[in-house]
Amino acid sequence: MDRAGARRRAVYQVRQVRSLGSRQQQRVGQRVQDLVRRPHLTPLLNEGVVGRGDARELRNLLAPQSWRAAARACWQTHIGRPQPRPPGAEEFGDLGRHGMTSSRNLASDSRAGHRGIHITSIIAVWMTDHPRLSLGAVSDEFQIETGWLEVPVRASPAASASTMTAYLARPTQPGRWPAVLVGFEMFGITGFVRQVADRLARTGYLALVPDYYHWQSPDGATVELPADAGGRERGLELINGLDRAQVRADVQGAMEVLATRPDCSGEFAIFGMSAGAHISFYAGTQFPLAALILLYPGWLTRAGTGLSKAEPLLTLTSLIGKLGTPVLFLAGSEDHLFAPGQFDEIRASLTEAGVRHVMVVYPGVPHGFFCDERETYRPEIADDAWARTTRLLAAEFARQAAKE
Repeated sequence: MDRAGARRRAVYQVRQVRSLGSRQQQRVGQRVQDLVRRPHLTPLLNEGVVGRGDARELRNLLAPQSWRAAARACWQTHIGRPQPRPPGAEEFGDLGRHGMTSSRNLASDSRAGHRGIHITSIIAVWMTDHPRLSLGAVSDEFQIETGWLEVPVRASPAASASTMTAYLARPTQPGRWPAVLVGFEMFGITGFVRQVADRLARTGYLALVPDYYHWQSPDGATVELPADAGGRERGLELINGLDRAQVRADVQGAMEVLATRPDCSGEFAIFGMSAGAHISFYAGTQFPLAALILLYPGWLTRAGTGLSKAEPLLTLTSLIGKLGTPVLFLAGSEDHLFAPGQFDEIRASLTEAGVRHVMVVYPGVPHGFFCDERETYRPEIADDAWARTTRLLAAEFARQAAKE
């Protein structure tokens, strides 16, 4: 079969699986459909994961595994060192009664290795020795093009229309791509933030960076502040000038503009860093998303700053649970934006709200570990965070595609 025909063909693969602690084997059929229409599924296919696993029977989407090797039981710590194999869809699987990833305290379990650490329980998947499925030279690295969009927004029906500028990076290959909104750091749409959007586009997404500061810019110019004391002072002023209704209008306008494009699948996720993660948390309470990824979001638990001026954003967590959005929360234990006990407070809020989530706090790591332009950059941690991000996006967009 030629490459084009192979990529269009619906492929079925039956695997033998065994749950952890069980001797009963199950048969689970999995399916990938229409790779031309949904090329973002190809990274999963290349790793041996096909995008329509029977989550009801397996209670989980299978994680990428070596095709000829038996899968290993995967234990992922919520607080601990980066793991050799970062978590994927298995951590957001339908494991609990309310769709929440189950966890248990393994303080007395010798397998945990760390006393008192909450560890997410993952099933072990055993696969028969099938040859790797071949669909030709399918790559998970795409050529991209970039540019700027003008997005019409309206904070309320009675308000006058405004125009928001946004940076867009997109794959040049034909297809309908899921979209990821990128929340910038406090410094605005900087070169670093544009590079993050470019990386997402190369992975197979429409990546859009909205300019949430445009309401505070008289001439409509995008903000790009230096990462110095002056830039931080001005950035904090802009953060405190944010308005919830305006942010909601910005996110809605961005989604509407993207949804009308022929290269957009109509599926959305949000990825935010620092101040942008603060903004993204609020956006996640307002719109259903395939995934909400938060890198060191500040000012969630206390009133007084940004969108938490009147009340802490954390009080809105139940809205994320009602929308069913999975959350990936990544931060460092030495982050100056988090006081002692606040990580536990955030974790408890997500759990009580029934939010499917994974929360990772890296020991000894400061704020801003993902940005390679500053001294706080931690390459290994940044790589781990990126791996977790891309695997979650691929898995959750595949999950949405399977529902259609």
